Amino acid sequence: MDKDRSTVFWIREFGRAAVVVAPRPPGASRTNQQLGAVVAGPPVRTRAPPTTRQRLAAIARDFLDNAYVYGVVLASRRNIHVLDRALWVIVVLVAILITLWQLPVTYLRITQHPTTVEVRTIAKAVYNIPFPAVTICPKMKVRKRAALEYLKQNNQVSFLNESVVLPALELLQSFKVPYWLDQRPFPIYDKEVYDLFSGIDLPDFMQTVALNCSSVFKRCNWAGTEVDCCSIFRRIVSNSGLCFAFNSFTTQERRVACPLIPYDERPTQSATNVWYLNRPKTDKCGLVRATGVGLHSALEVFLAFADPLDMVLPGAQSSGYDVSVQSANENPDMSRGIAITEAGNTMTSVSVTYKEIAADPWLRTLDPTVRHCLFEEELPELFRDLDQNWYTQDTCILVCRVLFLHKNCNCFPYIILKNNQQCSLEEYRCIVQHAAGRMQWARVTPEDLPGASPEERNHSAWPDCRPCLPMCSLTAYDSEFSTSRSLYVPKHGAAAFLNVFYRDLHSAIKYTERREQEPADQFVTYCAVLNLLLGLSVLSVAQMAFYLAQALVVLWGPARRRLALLRDTCWRPRTASPAPTPRRRGPTRVRPGPDLDLGASVVAPLPFVN
Repeated sequence: MDKDRSTVFWIREFGRAAVVVAPRPPGASRTNQQLGAVVAGPPVRTRAPPTTRQRLAAIARDFLDNAYVYGVVLASRRNIHVLDRALWVIVVLVAILITLWQLPVTYLRITQHPTTVEVRTIAKAVYNIPFPAVTICPKMKVRKRAALEYLKQNNQVSFLNESVVLPALELLQSFKVPYWLDQRPFPIYDKEVYDLFSGIDLPDFMQTVALNCSSVFKRCNWAGTEVDCCSIFRRIVSNSGLCFAFNSFTTQERRVACPLIPYDERPTQSATNVWYLNRPKTDKCGLVRATGVGLHSALEVFLAFADPLDMVLPGAQSSGYDVSVQSANENPDMSRGIAITEAGNTMTSVSVTYKEIAADPWLRTLDPTVRHCLFEEELPELFRDLDQNWYTQDTCILVCRVLFLHKNCNCFPYIILKNNQQCSLEEYRCIVQHAAGRMQWARVTPEDLPGASPEERNHSAWPDCRPCLPMCSLTAYDSEFSTSRSLYVPKHGAAAFLNVFYRDLHSAIKYTERREQEPADQFVTYCAVLNLLLGLSVLSVAQMAFYLAQALVVLWGPARRRLALLRDTCWRPRTASPAPTPRRRGPTRVRPGPDLDLGASVVAPLPFVN
């Protein structure tokens, strides 16, 4: 408005207000004009300010006319048939429902199933991978003559009744974890037998009476070259007793000399999930690798006959060998191996293929209850009482079973080197009673597994091994066993011939275990769903946010006034109301506003506006 040609002032009288806008005559001046003078003139048109509802409607109309969401634009067009509008409204609502349904589905997929396994064949030759560990356990765990001599020296006697001591030796000969004696009851011993074993350290007794290296091996070849068997095979304790292992980290010497390097001290991030690179790089911790494939290309072992005079049990129960093939960081489970008989003319061939499961390093940020797997350095609570330096699932299940025995019998069998808590011969009765019906089972299923039997849900009836989760990263060697006749066996005077080799030089398969979708990838995927169904983009979301902010600004003023009125009404302290002041009667007073110009005008009354 031109200030030279108009005058603005306010008049408030008897609760009514008016805005007066009047043109000033050309050439008029402010001199000789009386304050508050009213001069007759033409009436002036005024407009009331828009209400909150009108301002919100204007913002909504502006958004619908200019929205980047195509479905909303098509449904809000002017002058279209009601059926067309209803069709587009239904389409938009269906798209919104689908996107809302996909949101919790995507969230549950990420939180409950964060990993997936991607299978791919890698072009990595197997000679770059450590050769598997080979464990050989002679079935003769107790040499009868050595056991009798040990008992004589320990008890300082010159004669022992062999028929009295033999049942106790048979028990130690047949002991395994999980334990079984072909359903035979625990033998009843004379008091003399308990007295003979009362002052004996059973782990030392079993190591003394077991077969030594020279009594087990006749000849060994590695990669076609003859080597000393006792230089490549080391003594190891398995669930079947004392054995000999090749290329393994679980032997008594290497378990101490080759500890697992902590995660934050490993040299390269690329090697964090490769277990055989997470050991000290010393000569004692080096693992051998095979450079060829096929028969006679890797490990060849000629095994010796058992001496019949040392057999505690007759026939195959004291003769022959158990063989297991596993990765070098795994404790051998001889119940999953193969039995070799002392036929004198057979060759047992073991063809091996390599399989690797590599986990995405990002999985370490997830809780084990979310990713449902453990890394090698993550030791569960079960490992606190036993000397275990790294985690594998098979070792965890073995520890779980042994701790179950300790819980029920308060002692450890001789395969666990705990000298202060070793089971005596009498306490083995407790082990047999608890093991015969329950040690062959290990509870690894969740409690809410569909179809689980009441026995599976009973935690105290059998070992509760649910903390033994699978490993996030591991290497596995799949073995195929076959037996055939061989001329090499009688030529060397051996009881059996074992040949372990790679089946294929390029048969390595890598399973990459990774997070199904990173948070950023998940955000992009869900945005693609929104774009597909609703036509949303970053610009349209920003536009909706802008219009929403405008609507909130419009709503804030009335909401603030209502909150203030509510606060003054409800929380203001009650006081005595003052007496009403009588209204003064008198002439109307006119209060000029800023830059009041008293030109000729007529005051037009307007309704009072808050």
